[in-house]
Order: sequence, then C-alpha cells, then structure tokens
Amino acid sequence: MPALSDIEEQLGLSGERKGLGAYYTPPEIVEGLLRLTLDPILADRKGAGPKAIASIRVLDPACGDGNFLVAVVERLMRSLEEAGAPPKEVGRIAIGCVVGVDLDDRAAHACRRRLEEVTGTATSQATNAQIWTADSLLMPHEAPLTLFAEPDAPTWNKIRAEAGAVEGFDLVIGNPPFLSQLHSETVFERRYAAELRDRFGNTASGYTEPAGLFLILGSQLLTPAGRLCLIEPISILASRSCGGIRSLLETSGSLEGAWFAQELVFADAAVDVWAPVFVDGSLSHETMLYVGPTMEEAGTASLSPSDGDSWSPLLAAVRGVPQQRMSMAGELGDVATATADFRDQYYGLVGAVVEHSDHEQLPKLITAGLIDPAMLLWGKRPTRFNKEEFSAPCVDLELLGEEMQSWARERLVPKVLVATQTRVLEAIVDENGELLPSVPVLTVESSTVDLWKIAALLSSPPISAVAARRHLGSALSSDALKLSARDVLALPLPADDRRWTSAASLFKQASHARGNERHNLLRESASEMCAAYGVEGPSALLEWWEQRLPISTRSKENT
Repeated sequence: MPALSDIEEQLGLSGERKGLGAYYTPPEIVEGLLRLTLDPILADRKGAGPKAIASIRVLDPACGDGNFLVAVVERLMRSLEEAGAPPKEVGRIAIGCVVGVDLDDRAAHACRRRLEEVTGTATSQATNAQIWTADSLLMPHEAPLTLFAEPDAPTWNKIRAEAGAVEGFDLVIGNPPFLSQLHSETVFERRYAAELRDRFGNTASGYTEPAGLFLILGSQLLTPAGRLCLIEPISILASRSCGGIRSLLETSGSLEGAWFAQELVFADAAVDVWAPVFVDGSLSHETMLYVGPTMEEAGTASLSPSDGDSWSPLLAAVRGVPQQRMSMAGELGDVATATADFRDQYYGLVGAVVEHSDHEQLPKLITAGLIDPAMLLWGKRPTRFNKEEFSAPCVDLELLGEEMQSWARERLVPKVLVATQTRVLEAIVDENGELLPSVPVLTVESSTVDLWKIAALLSSPPISAVAARRHLGSALSSDALKLSARDVLALPLPADDRRWTSAASLFKQASHARGNERHNLLRESASEMCAAYGVEGPSALLEWWEQRLPISTRSKENT
C-alpha cells in the first residue's frame, strides 16, 4: 500500500490541505472506527454465508485517497474467505460492496488504484463503477427535470442503483472535509453557500460547519438500522449553528456510540475531533463512549431534555464533569441582562487604546486574559489588543467616533464582566463603572440583584458544571467553555437565597484580598454556592472546579 506521503505527492495536496479541508485519516483511527461500526454488521451475518456478507454496502461520501474504503475491503475479503467464498473471487466481491465519492478527481483516481492493488484486480473497470467524482453535498438524489440537465451526471439514486444499494447503505463512514465558515481560508463563496441552503434548508445557514452537513446526507442514505460514523470537528456537539443538524438526527435515530480523539489527530488542522456512531431508527437512550486512538471504552452517557439540543453531555462525561442534582429557582435572565460586543466594537476601539498614564484618568480596557475568578489582572499581567501588547491598556474616549463614545457611556456603569474561552466561568465586579470590555468579554447588569451575588454565581462550581454539560465543545479548545450572552442568561439561579447572599459576601472579600487569604475566601464562596444549589456531598464538584481554575487563582501565593 502506498505511503501517505506518496499519495499526497501524487495528488499535489501537501500545500492545498487547508483550502480543501482535506486531512487524511491515520490507519489506527480507521481501524478503530471500523471495529465500532463494520465489525458488528459482519458479526450479525457471520453464520449466513458469503452471500450475506456480499450484500453489505458501505459508502464513504468524501473518500479522498481511500483510507477507509481500503480498510473496509480488506475486512470484507477476510470475512468472505472465512465464510467459504472462493479465494480468487473475494477481491472482486469486496470491491462491489463499497462506494466512494470525492470532489477531487485526483483523490478519486488514487482511491481506485489503491483498491485495485489491495484486491489484485487486473483492470480498473470494477473500481470505476464504485468510485465517483462528484460533490456529495450538492449531488441530487434524482436527475433534475430540466432541458439543461447533463444526462450522465451522477445522482444518488443512480449510484445506489448501480451499487446494488437501492434501499440504502448499511454503513456510511469517513472523514469529510473541515471547512470552517469562521476562517477566511475556507469560507464558501456566496453562490456555493446559497446552493447548500437550497439543498439543506436552514441547517446550512450562517456558520454551520459543512462537515456536519455530511451527517445529514449520510443519515438520508442509510438502510433501516444502518450505521453512520463520520469524523467531525468538536464544534458539532454544541454550536448553535449546528442545532438543526443535531435535531434532525435525533428525530430519525440515536447515538449508540461516540468516540473522542482526546488529542490532535490532524496536527495540520489543529482541530479537536470526535465521531458519532449513529444508528437509524434506534431508540437507545445510552451512548457508549470511547476515547483515544485505541478507542478505549470510557463508560456511558445520556442526553436529557434539560441539556437542550446540545450533545455536550457526551464530552462532559469523557472529561469527568461531575453530575449533581441541584435545587434551582428560575434563570439569571429573570433578574439580569447580558450583552456581547462584536466586531464593530472591537475595531471601533482601534486607535483609541493607549498605555496607562498617572496623569490621566481613562477607562481601563479589559480583555478576557485579564479576568480570573474574583481577580482583576489589569496592570499585573500584559495583554494584547489588535496584535499590540499593553501593560495597562486604557481607552482615550476623545479618540473614539460618535457611535463608539455612545457605546462606551453605556458600558461605563456598575456591572459584572465575564471571560469566555475559559475552563471554568470567570467573573469580576466593576463596582464603579470604570472598565470597558474587549471582545469577547461579556457584560452582565442588574437593577434588582446585587452584582456580587451575580459574580459569585457565575464563578461557582455548580454553574461551571452546568455550563460544561450544555456548552463544552463550543470553544476553540474542547476543554474550554464559550457562552453567548443568551447562554449566560439561561443559567439557573439557586434556590437558597440566604446561602447565595453569604457566598456573595465571601466573593467580595476575596476580590479585595491577596495571596492565601484570597484563595481561602474564594473556596469558601464556592462551597456556599454549592450549598445554595443544594448540592449533596460537594467535595467532588469542588475538587473538579479547583483543578480547572487558572494557575494564578489556584496558587495560594498569588497576589
């Protein structure tokens, strides 16, 4: 079998990977996912003879050079021989069981060649009928009834008919391209994005990860009880833009398994990945969890209505987030408002951010890196804004445009500031209204509840656990939390107001303390918040929370 570097050289892809979103799957990952998906199918047909195995149909809708399909064919050949098929025929039969589609004709050609080599097929006639060059996402199920339709253009119905998969595929598996719509290198042209919306409706709108659309396509091509397993970016778990994808899958089957890489499988892509094992028509309420390159079993998890449409509880279980019963009384949105600033505000500050001077009283600019729980690090830790480093950034309001001056006046009020992209929620209180948030810091205000209570709540162990179960996987790192303003307002309030008030007092004291005293006060506040939520036996939750605190907060010697 050709080495991966040889295939890349032949395809000329080594410098094009990012633009294509094509990252070829390591053999150990391929083998592991096939153990979870294809092996159960083979086991079910083991005693039924070669014909039962020969009737299996497997699709890779983004097959690339064929890593998955080659491994599938090798497995099928072994099973056919064990079932008594003539050794000289197993290669031909196995090729007839697989179908691959790829947009890149060079990759499709390499896939055909590899299949021919592994099966010993003398000509390419068999593989030409199984490996197609097309755009899987835009290929119609039926030929359009127009005068301009190409008569030989592939359709899914044509491919299924020629592959003997009229009722669908028993397994759809692969590694679709990662083409984030938040990055300029991979964002779609408007015309292509419009075509995807025509094909998939609202599920293809906004910043939907295109790799997730392959999940919808795959589910549409399955046989009843067929299996679907595609490697996906971790954002599919919780991203709001992918909510429609999750909902569609949940209405047609269930996740019987989920694999989490737990490390960077595709170093060039720098993307955390996972793979669902979806079974069409299944009513399973438990999901088996697997981790790492060896697909080690990691217990089970379940999705519940309280989690909303998020699949984050699966990742939360793998990451050891404690599950606790909590006594709640409404949501934060009942007593507060939250605001997120965006690109306009970020770039509106450019040119007005200056270093602090003792001769001027200017508002302080607060980035997410300057916020730890109950600890403002402005002036203690350098930070970057617009690619420039500052020791103590301030905003000269006179250098702002009229709209930004109005924005600044709205923000220069007493408030709570919340950092995002963090391992636990981190909040500080701006008592005097002298801080300006920098994107992506969130602003929380309230006219009815003391701001110290809100900050103590947001920085508490129970709320970080709730946020992890709802949103883990939505941040740049799969171990971090990223909440929108709407997500923050949906967080629950504690049932015990007396203990909540006590926790707020301790949080305020911690915010004005130093070193060992501050550390102890913050932990006491956290313990009181556990009590306010009625958490029984909170030691495990407190320990989990403490381990995820920033180093500057965990250290008893911090200043």
